[in-house]
Amino acid sequence: MTIANEPTIRMSDYIVANMQAYKNCSPDYGDIAVFSKDNGFYIYRIVGKPNDTLSVQNNFLIINDKPVNTLFIKTKEINSSQIDEYREQLPNGREHLIYKFKQTEDSKMTNVDCLIIPEDSYFLMGDNRDNAYDSRYFGFVKRDQIIGKATCILFGVSFDRVNTDLNVN
Repeated sequence: MTIANEPTIRMSDYIVANMQAYKNCSPDYGDIAVFSKDNGFYIYRIVGKPNDTLSVQNNFLIINDKPVNTLFIKTKEINSSQIDEYREQLPNGREHLIYKFKQTEDSKMTNVDCLIIPEDSYFLMGDNRDNAYDSRYFGFVKRDQIIGKATCILFGVSFDRVNTDLNVN
């Protein structure tokens, strides 16, 4: 099984979040935001900011009419599924890895027509594009719903995950 934020955050990772991160600054592209919506808490990456025009084509982002720089890394197999791994670079230069399944289960959300993000809202997506219940499903996240920023992985199932910084390119 893969989770919504793989490969960045994996099953059994323990995350540290700074709940004061946005007290004196605004969320930015690439931040992994903690937010409250519909009586639950979620964690996804910010890919769209207020007043941006955003589209998704085949799970790749187009922000303000410019395709986001995305580089194919490799194909891998996870739980008998073929997954392509890409490096995505957001408009501010922040980079992260994303997964795209060779065969998608829910292809209706791999494409999203042109959206204009409202002034007080953000668009968030999981790094595992085919396995994320994100803004493509539940819509924009208002600024006052964002309550923190994931900063690092404290520990996970393997030692290489210990103290992984979530704020680096």
